[in-house]
Amino acid sequence: MKYLPDVLSQLMNWLDKPPPDVLVLVFNRWGDVAGEACASHSRPVAIEGNRLVVQADNTMYANHIRWNAATILDRIAELSDVKRLEELVVCVSYHTDTTRTSRIIGKPAGD
Repeated sequence: MKYLPDVLSQLMNWLDKPPPDVLVLVFNRWGDVAGEACASHSRPVAIEGNRLVVQADNTMYANHIRWNAATILDRIAELSDVKRLEELVVCVSYHTDTTRTSRIIGKPAGD
């Protein structure tokens, strides 16, 4: 008999998505991964294959995340025992009272 966590892991693998523990780590424990100061100005928004997409609220934190992309990805691998994510892309969210736009900053890590 298979248990639900095993079935979910198999399903996520079949869908080419990271295991559930990686999703929980990245989306629910972002402060542990990126540091609390950085996490207060950024958030993960997507995992696309082996790429983590992070949104920052200003260019200073976007650049900080971009410069520390390898460290952040290593931290995720260390905390999850899975080396699945290989790229990190950062975008900056610009918004006013009526509009919200995003712009990708810099080149993704790993390129």
